Amino acid sequence: MGLNLSPADRLLLAMTLVQAAAALCAWFTSDRAGRWAVFAAQAVAAALAARLQPGGGLRPASALGPGAAWLAVILGVGLTVTAYRLWESPEARSEGDGHRYNALLALLLAVVAAVPFAGSGLRLWLSVEAVTFLMALLIDVERRPQSVEAAWKLYILSAAGSLVALLGTALAEGSAQPALALTLLAVGYGAKAGLVPLYLWKPDAYAATSATTGALLASLESLVGLYAIAWWVPRLGVSSAPSWPLLLLGGLSLLMAALALPAERDPRKALAYSTVEQAALAVLALAAGGPAGPLLAFWLTLNNAAAKPLAFFTLGRPGAARWLYALALLTLAGVPPMNVFFGELALFRTLGAFRPLLLAGVLALLVPIFIGLVRLVTVALFPAPQPESQAAGEASPLSWSAALASAVHLLAVLALGAAGLPLAVLGGAVLGAAGLGGGLL
Repeated sequence: MGLNLSPADRLLLAMTLVQAAAALCAWFTSDRAGRWAVFAAQAVAAALAARLQPGGGLRPASALGPGAAWLAVILGVGLTVTAYRLWESPEARSEGDGHRYNALLALLLAVVAAVPFAGSGLRLWLSVEAVTFLMALLIDVERRPQSVEAAWKLYILSAAGSLVALLGTALAEGSAQPALALTLLAVGYGAKAGLVPLYLWKPDAYAATSATTGALLASLESLVGLYAIAWWVPRLGVSSAPSWPLLLLGGLSLLMAALALPAERDPRKALAYSTVEQAALAVLALAAGGPAGPLLAFWLTLNNAAAKPLAFFTLGRPGAARWLYALALLTLAGVPPMNVFFGELALFRTLGAFRPLLLAGVLALLVPIFIGLVRLVTVALFPAPQPESQAAGEASPLSWSAALASAVHLLAVLALGAAGLPLAVLGGAVLGAAGLGGGLL
């Protein structure tokens, strides 16, 4: 008897098999061959997702359903990250660890792509936890200074969040106390996204990993946590009314980012607090955005996924890469006309219509974050003179694959900035009334 699989299930199975084959190939081949295998598998997975729909064509949303937009971001980031590392220095310290890194990366990309396919709360929980588990293994296998400690922090804090999210899932399935269930889900999945109180693993993990793993942590790990929260919001009836628990979590997370980022001198840890800020803004959009809340949260998450890998790819690199890094930081700071600015402007319009006092508080907290990111820009563009011994150890210029991946993210930032103008002008209320916010989850 044949399996009666839906188009989405067939796509998920095909992508999983392709990535599993890449992981197997990476395990038994050289590091360079494994990199190409992982990249090729990601390209095939993206091609499959683009073509699958009833009757053929190139519109994934008709076959994949509500999670298609999130899946497109996941596959896009995976493709650029795997392309970036084709001719870059190995992430792991030894050849054997390089094999394991390639295999784990292929499995991670397969599991991340499965998250938008989760049709139930339990499947969603299992998918998100699998992503976090593989991400921690990826950090550990690099064998860098402090990477083992960072991986264990991720394990422990995420395990605490997993238990809380599982309890929230049980309550949500029963639908007896939706407000309490959503609070537990936001706290639990917030450990992945970067929300208080379980975000503390992020600065150490960002500082202890390679550019590849850092880009994945800043984009995909945060994305799956936010997707899980956003997935539950309409199912618990929160999209029709403001959620004060989400407002509290988002506000506290934004406060922590505002307190920590300006004083942070390590650029990688500063990027971690920037992720906390972006996650906080996305949660505020879900809490107060009404019917358009999911759209605003998705847009903010998409903007972060476009800009944050560009910052990691170019961090510490000489030449033109230094200017790309500065541009990525200015984008994350919300400088117009970049994509993050228009996403935040749309959120400001929504918060202003909801509670003007809340908008004033958010703007006040964004000021020190802006100042902290601009300070990093000045440090990058006008570094202090270094002794010759240190200058000789400066990072190498971008390889052709890293330059190509950086260029793709730069184009994405510019294109999203142009596309974000209508979103900022119309505002969340108009988009919600038009019914444009509900098709993403």
